[in-house]
Amino acid sequence: PGRPRGVPLAGSDPRQAARIGRAALRRTLAEAALDVHGIERARVRRRPFGGGLVVRATTHYRNPANLADLVRLAIDARLDRIEPMHRPRVDVRLGWRRD
Repeated sequence: PGRPRGVPLAGSDPRQAARIGRAALRRTLAEAALDVHGIERARVRRRPFGGGLVVRATTHYRNPANLADLVRLAIDARLDRIEPMHRPRVDVRLGWRRD
């Protein structure tokens, strides 16, 4: 009863069930965002009602160009490796240096 304690994972064998904790999922997605060159900080939060994820990343670059797209690609690649049963929507918000 109630909300599940983790995110269920899809697998090739239907007889096995697995899950990953919500905090562990947020940590691993933040690590994927930090692997992108130029990203200094990354934080992943869950949307309260939409069920998606919000990734807030910051960079020291003055002109980030396509850095948000690179972060989104890194997050998508990590989600492909994890294989959640229901893939969350990901919204990337990038903060950069304005002088």
